[in-house]
Amino acid sequence: MPTSRREAQTALGFLNYYLRFIGKFSAKAAENREAIEKEPFARTTGCQNTTAQLLEEIRHAECQQLPSSFTPKIVEIGTLPESIEVCCPSKEGELIMRISAILEAS
Repeated sequence: MPTSRREAQTALGFLNYYLRFIGKFSAKAAENREAIEKEPFARTTGCQNTTAQLLEEIRHAECQQLPSSFTPKIVEIGTLPESIEVCCPSKEGELIMRISAILEAS
């Protein structure tokens, strides 16, 4: 289980990839997102339970077929203070891909 803000962001980014397999993913991951944004960072028992529940749902999720690569695609980009999130829904609104990355100042 993540013990630092960076580890929690990485774990949530990993889980975001699988959101199409988990019903109501955003609502279930809300407590984890809130914990990442708080100062100082503190991971609660609720966050640990939520992460464990999400991982369990991924383990038991049904495989899904990806839409045809020939259908038109849209890319949506969202930025947060410390990360960027990109998703690609199909024309029909089905999620094809979602990814997030942590931004670092250099």
